[in-house]
Amino acid sequence: DARQRFDSVAFHAHSVGVWSGEPVDVEIRIAHEVARFLKEWPLCEGQQEISTKAGVVVKARVAGSMEVLRWVLRWGRNAEVLAPPDLRRKVADEVHAAALKYRKQGVSHR
Repeated sequence: DARQRFDSVAFHAHSVGVWSGEPVDVEIRIAHEVARFLKEWPLCEGQQEISTKAGVVVKARVAGSMEVLRWVLRWGRNAEVLAPPDLRRKVADEVHAAALKYRKQGVSHR
């Protein structure tokens, strides 16, 4: 048969959840005070966790950035994308847009 069998395991090899895309290396710093939860809510299988003075840096190769964006946002102020720059920008844009909604309703962060 000329058709190749679709290999979903290979296709999703670096997927986070069910998302897929071009493999990208990410680095995300998680604050020490919540890093203990990384075992319960890992980014993906095979991630590296490196303890630094500023927090635990999670390094992983993932497929696409959509699910990573959602994973970072769930940590709130306790997470910071270090790389790649486009993911860092996407998270900043999302946080900024969310904060604007609260300011428009007269709720201050202080």
